[in-house]
Order: sequence, then C-alpha cells, then structure tokens
Amino acid sequence: MKKLLAWLMISGGIVLPSMAQVGSIRGKVTDKKGQALPGATVRILDSSLGAITNTDGTYQIPNVASGSYALEASSVGYEQQTRRLTLKARQTAVWNAQLSASVTGMEEVVVVGESEASVMKRSANSIEVVSLQKAVVRSADLGQVLAQTKGVSVQRSGGLGSSIRLSLNGLTDDQIRYFYYDVPLDFSAFGFGLANIPVGMLERVDIYKGVVPTALGADALGGAVHVIPKPVPPGWHGSASYQFGSFGTQRAEANVSYYGDNHFFANTGLYYDFARNDYAIFMGIPDEQGRLTEEPVEKFHDAYQGYGITAETGIKGRKNLDLLSLELYVSTNDQEIQHAQLGVERPGNPPLILGIPFGEVNFSRKTSGATLRYEHQLAQPWKVTAALGYNYTETEYVDSAQNFYNWYGEVIDRRNTQGEVESGSPAHQFLWTHRLFHKVNLTYEFNEQHSLLAQTFGTYVYRTGDDRFAGAFDPFGTLSTYRTQISSLAHTVRSRSDRLEINTFAKYYQVAYASEEPSRDGEGIRTESNGKSRWGAGTSLRYRFTPTLLAKLSYEWATRLPRVDEVLGDGAFISDNLELNPERGHNTNVELQLRPSARSAWQWTVNPVFFWREINDHIVFLQGIGRSSLYDNVFTARSLGGELGGQLTSEREVGKIRWVVTTEMFNAADARVYDFFGAQRPGRSFFLKNTIQF
Repeated sequence: MKKLLAWLMISGGIVLPSMAQVGSIRGKVTDKKGQALPGATVRILDSSLGAITNTDGTYQIPNVASGSYALEASSVGYEQQTRRLTLKARQTAVWNAQLSASVTGMEEVVVVGESEASVMKRSANSIEVVSLQKAVVRSADLGQVLAQTKGVSVQRSGGLGSSIRLSLNGLTDDQIRYFYYDVPLDFSAFGFGLANIPVGMLERVDIYKGVVPTALGADALGGAVHVIPKPVPPGWHGSASYQFGSFGTQRAEANVSYYGDNHFFANTGLYYDFARNDYAIFMGIPDEQGRLTEEPVEKFHDAYQGYGITAETGIKGRKNLDLLSLELYVSTNDQEIQHAQLGVERPGNPPLILGIPFGEVNFSRKTSGATLRYEHQLAQPWKVTAALGYNYTETEYVDSAQNFYNWYGEVIDRRNTQGEVESGSPAHQFLWTHRLFHKVNLTYEFNEQHSLLAQTFGTYVYRTGDDRFAGAFDPFGTLSTYRTQISSLAHTVRSRSDRLEINTFAKYYQVAYASEEPSRDGEGIRTESNGKSRWGAGTSLRYRFTPTLLAKLSYEWATRLPRVDEVLGDGAFISDNLELNPERGHNTNVELQLRPSARSAWQWTVNPVFFWREINDHIVFLQGIGRSSLYDNVFTARSLGGELGGQLTSEREVGKIRWVVTTEMFNAADARVYDFFGAQRPGRSFFLKNTIQF
C-alpha cells in the first residue's frame, strides 16, 4: 500500500509543472428552445481533446494549453456548430452552443462531427464500442452482433434462448463480467442471458478487452461487456418491431418514452420471444447390432419462450440534480430441455450428439426487481453516483415423466419409475432467490488534471427452495446465503494537451457463503460456511506519440469471485461446491492505434493488440451424468495471443472494409485434471478468427 500511495504522489506530480500553461473550456449545449442536449459531443478541431455533455447538457474540457482554437458541437439529429475562441493560461473559457435542425448560414457551421465512440477510444481503456443502429435495421440479435466484433468469438449452444460462450482475447465464460445500465446483468430483466437481450432497446455495447474501469465495480479477470440502453430524447417517442424466421422464431418489441421541459421522464419497453428450435442435429443412433450410425434428426423438445417489461421514471438534468430514477422490471423465460449430453466435436463437421433424448423435461425462470439510481455533482470538487437494487428470481425445474422417447419424438416405452434425466429420481424443484446490491462511486477532483475515485460495491443473496418429490429431508428447502464486497480506490492523472493519461488503482475483494447441509448423523441439519478475501491492484496508461500513433498499456493482478450458482449450484444440473476458491490472475495488454495524419477520400486505421494472461485456481465446469455436474478449481492456465485489426473507409461511404486476424494459445500449466503439462487445453482454438467484412 505504501508503494501504491507513493506512485499516486509521483503520478500526480507529472502535471504540476505545466499547470501554469493550461486552462479549461466549459459550457452547455442546448437546442433552439433552450432544452439541454445530453450526450452531445464538443471537441477541439485538429486535436484529440473533447468531451460529452452530461444529462443537463453541460460539458468541460480540462488541460487545454493556452492558444486559439476552433470548437465544434454536434448531436444526433442536429446540425454541427463551430466557434473560434482564445484561451489564456489559468483561465476558463465558456462557450454555450445552441444547435438547430437546419443550417443557419453561419460561416462557422460544419458537417463533420466526432462520435462518442471516438472519444471513448481515446481513453486509457482498451475498448471496442459497438453501435447497434445497423443491427436493428438488419434484424440481428445481440449474439450475432458480438460475433462480428473484433477480438470476440461467440459459440452458441443452440437456437433462440440458448446460452452462448463468449471468448475475449484469452478469457472466456465468467472470467468476463456482464453489465446492463451500469449494474451487473443479474440485477436486470435480462439475467437469463446476454445474447437474447432485444437489440431495439439498446444504443451500444462497450467491450473492455483489458483492465475493466474501476467505476463499474467489477471483479473480472480482465474483460467486460457493458450493454447501454437507449437514452430518452426530449418529447414523446415510440417504436415497435416484429420479426419472424425459420424454426418458428418470432420476436417482437415496443417502446414508449417521454421527456418534458420540467425534466420529468418516463420510459417503458416490452418484448416477446418465441422459437420452436426444431432444427436438425446429427445423432449417433444404434442400429440392430448396437453400432452407432450418424443420422440427422429434428429437435422436438427444445422450444423457448420469453417475455418481459421494463419501466423507468424519474427526474434528470436539473441544476441541483443530475439524475434520480426508479426502474421496475418483470420477465419470464420458459425453456424445454432436449438433452443433457455434450456433443462430440468433429473438425469440419457439426458435433455428433450422443445420449438419450428428453420429451418432457422443462425449466423456467421468473424475475422481478427494482433499481434506484442517483447522480449529482455536489459542491465542487465532489461528485457522487449511487445505485441500490433488489431482484427476486424463481426457477422451476420439472422432470417427472415416465415416458421413454426416441430421437424422432415417439414414445417407445414407459418406465416403471418417474424421471427422464435420472430414472427413479424424479424432480419438481423450485428455487427462490432474493438479491440485494448497493453501489456508490465518490469522485474528488484535486484540479483539472487529476482526480480520485473511491468506490464500494456489494451484493447479498438469500436462497431457499422446495423439491416436491423430496423425502424426509429436502435439500432444496435449506437456506443458502452469499455475500460479496468490492472496495476500490483509483487515481487518474493527465498531462497537458491530454497526451498522457495514467490510471492507478487498488481493490479489496471479499466473498462469504453458507449453506445448510444434512448433519453427519442424519438427525438434522448443520450449516457449512466459507469465506475468502483478496487484494488486487493495477494500472492503465495511454500515450500519444504523434497525432497518428497512440499506445495503450495495462496490467492488473486481478481476482474473480465465484458466481452464486458456481458455489451453491443451479437447482437443476449443477451441484454445490463450498470449497471453491476465487480465480486469480495476471492480465497484461498492449495496444497500438495508427491512423493517417491528413484527410483523404479513403481513411484507414491499423490496430494491433497483444495480450498475456496467467490464471491460478482456474474454475471450470466438470460435466457429470444427470444432475451431478459441478464447478471446481482444477488447474493453472496461461494464455498468450494477439490480434491485428483495421479498417478502410470511404469518406463518402462508397465502401468500407474491416479486417481482423486473431490468434490465441491457451495452455494448461499443470496436470491435476488433464494428463498433460504445457499442452493446449481441449476445446480452445489456436486460431480464433480471420474475417474480412465489406
């Protein structure tokens, strides 16, 4: 800790000699009626400096060297406007821009603006910003959009409603954290899966490939996906869409919003998804001699249905209140389960499925909850952002049939006992889960060039249940609890002209869980508990060598706390494991951005990225028979790789070419589970992606 504090003092000292030569620019962006325009871009032309307006339309550009500049303000749906001003050392210049829907004829009006994505990419974070505007037009779902993103690989286990496996530069599954509207995805209406979130409700997706920003409160090993909903524009607005496709797929969504002059807003969205998922799979079916023959068969019990509604209302953009809102949501997801066997991978061919099909096994999930959000700029230099949420989830798992099905959906026999997954062990299980979370970010700005962020993020989970087929002792009726707490302290420093940015942070992770178990003498129950705590730290740096060359470097000694169902099971196929340890790892990333210095008819960028990870106590899913699967710490692993991405774009949108080549080596570093040392881990590819998009 002493070394960290010393580093903070040293990093803060980088900017002190230059303070006398810089100033700042601030102001407000509104429309012609004086209505604030949140999310507008204000930038200094021919430089890397800029800002995005807050919910009240205000902005500030710090660390600007004294001199004469041309400023530009832009917002979607409005004409861009520019103004030239002169900034003196140690002074603050003010420019309040009013944007209109038509060109005003002023000499300073231009037609080229900078997107919010460009501003975010200039930060020290290694980030890919994915706009979803075109995805809505071409009816793509979120899983398809992410699969086309540089450095991201997506594997789906089935059709609509199925889970996805996302790989992000050497990390996969829950080593990557998922967020919706600044809170973990589990505390939203879409906790059932990232890929099935309706794209029409979203504005963009931010994909962090290296160190995750401290403000999110993440315990990721290095990588996060942050889903951003559409902002509420001024006035009344509404939209609706309906899609249909093969295998009985239907998707519908609608949205209505209002944002008035009195700063009151309301936003409601609803969605409905359905799919039969009766596509063909390749089965290993025994013939009369018992030999397996490969046959394509259509799934007959894999339908999915999901629907839900979200509503948010509150006040934003007032002088004494940036945001105060309450969001309510309800969702239901019903999934038929066709089988529980893994497919046998065959290079160049679809996987071969082995095992017995199910005809009446079902799983459903009902979720409801509320989130309270608060943002306010306190008396300078303090700013607070806070969120408080509650989530209730009920899952129901049913396996009580006696019928015996073949892969053609025919009943060929009848069991003497109930249960398809485990004959003789029927199940009608309920899990009732209550979740609470709190999140507080407190920012203190020492001056315009460096700031300090203190954050706390905590969760509490209370879970119990019921198995209608249980005997004298019902393990689902016992009580389980799960608590986490992540405390962070981060310091950000920028040099004059914004050429250098350094973020340094420290984190403290805590997790505790308890579960009631049958006593050893079988006469009652006892409580098993466990807890872990870990320290972590890291830094991220961005330096602009020239106007055409930008470099980013980040490192973190990171921790990922086990997920609730990894420790306590999922109430269906996964058993509990209270001895599970958090994953720990080194996460190092290097990124370069190269672009031309002068405008031309065609613009190009080249973006090489290199990464190295080492993960200790790696958590993996150990597939068992029936409901005997579990998560366990099984080995240490290393990942080394890189990607070369780029883009060639016509200024007049005549054409656009994107390319990315990604390679990755993921190696097991010991042989506690696998009978090899230093070899490629099964199921992980050396060469992930090589794509060219037009």
